[in-house]
Amino acid sequence: MELTAVYCSLGLAAVQLAWANGTIDWETKQQLERLLSQSEVKK
Repeated sequence: MELTAVYCSLGLAAVQLAWANGTIDWETKQQLERLLSQSEVKK
């Protein structure tokens, strides 16, 4: 899923914005937030 890489580079704010304007659904938002928090820990 190439979107994941995009959101990982843009960060949580981009995920929340995408969810707010309907680009992604709640489940996608949750998945991306989980991935982002994991990648933050790895850095």
